[in-house]
Amino acid sequence: TTATRHPVARIMSRSTRYANFLDWLDTTSTALRSEETDELVIDPKSDSFDDGCFAIKNMKSLGKALRENLSMTNLALRNLTIGAEGAEFVRNILRKKVGNNLMVLQVEDTIGDGGDLLGCTIAKALTSKHSTVEVLVLKGNKMGSAGAGALGRMLGDNKSLREFRLCHNVVDAKASKQLARGLRRNSNLEMLDLVGNGMDDECLSELSAGLSTSVVTFLCLDFNNFGTEGVGALARILHGDRSSLKELHLFGNHISKEGGSLFAEALVTNTKLVSLILSFNNLGDEGAACLARSLSVNKTLRKLWMPANHLGNAGIEAFAEYLPTMQGLNQLNLGDYFDNSGAKSFLDNLVLNTELEVLHMESVLFDDDDMEQKIDFYTRLNKAGRRLFKEQPCVDGLWAEVLARANHYGDEETSGDVLYYLLREKPDLVEGATADSSSSCSPSSTRAVSSPLSWSADTRQRLASSLSWNSVTCT
Repeated sequence: TTATRHPVARIMSRSTRYANFLDWLDTTSTALRSEETDELVIDPKSDSFDDGCFAIKNMKSLGKALRENLSMTNLALRNLTIGAEGAEFVRNILRKKVGNNLMVLQVEDTIGDGGDLLGCTIAKALTSKHSTVEVLVLKGNKMGSAGAGALGRMLGDNKSLREFRLCHNVVDAKASKQLARGLRRNSNLEMLDLVGNGMDDECLSELSAGLSTSVVTFLCLDFNNFGTEGVGALARILHGDRSSLKELHLFGNHISKEGGSLFAEALVTNTKLVSLILSFNNLGDEGAACLARSLSVNKTLRKLWMPANHLGNAGIEAFAEYLPTMQGLNQLNLGDYFDNSGAKSFLDNLVLNTELEVLHMESVLFDDDDMEQKIDFYTRLNKAGRRLFKEQPCVDGLWAEVLARANHYGDEETSGDVLYYLLREKPDLVEGATADSSSSCSPSSTRAVSSPLSWSADTRQRLASSLSWNSVTCT
């Protein structure tokens, strides 16, 4: 469920085996002083260490070497014991590094009860106007309201962060309010990941107030604890594009049919959101029906993921009803208690939809392999460019583009049926190299798409094979 649009920079750990931790410590400190080391992972549980002699008091030489190194851009600290000494160790590193090319900072799975102290320490360091950190990842730090609130306030002054992941900590309403205040003053943060922080409806209400004026385009709230009221707060900022959000992840919360209805109302007027993840909630058939109806109006949402939402035939049939009028949705994942009759209604209307290219339909009650193949055929047909034929009767180069799409998204065994279908629908596109007055192309056309005689031997062979293909009925 994590974002791929703004990936965290890859940080590689040394793969060398060391005799003991002190050997690693000495080698690493020397390397930091003498080499252009740009990435470092400090993890006492890493396979690189053969014993457990790690302790903050042993890290003074490493801390000094880190402060002196000006080339390192990525630093990951994992499984550290954070108390007063640990926080001081981090503070001393950041005091020198945040203004000297450090771009990615990860602190994960810390041990001890110093999470709030850690959050306050990092927040103070990144408040500096000289900060160069663009990606901050804080995961599993046993951080509470004080640490999260300090980080929220930091956002109001920080000018460098583009991506902030605060995950598997505790963010309450008070901390959410501080995050909102920081977001209102922040003009550079694009990605905010708040997975698994126990955020409830009150937290979402506070946070949404800041999101309504922020520049955040990606928001992940997976595995939290909010329901209809929290969804309502999010839906209000989606209405009429009051937020900049383009991708919204809400996997594994308590979103019911009422929440589905609220999102549906917002989607009718929203023109920015392109991806909505609602997997593992409780939308039910009614919530799914509301969303399907809104997508016959909304033309910008491209991806909707909603498996494990207690959908039966009624929910699937509601999507089927509106499929022919959906002009934006490109990827759909839904389930999970429909049977063959529900799938049949979906297939009957998928024939009339030219946009949907990625479709996942899973149900323990859906077991018709032939129908599943036909559903797969029509999504592959859409990938190959069936929409182009309907939008414009004849365009110079159209067949070449469609053929390239069919070849790209299929293989020798799966694209023959698509090529056959498209040829049968528009045979005039490949009748010759020059358009004449009897062609269905526009009179102003001077050249039709390349003749089959100009295709490669491999392409002609594949086309010949497709003409005898008859395992799917094209209707």
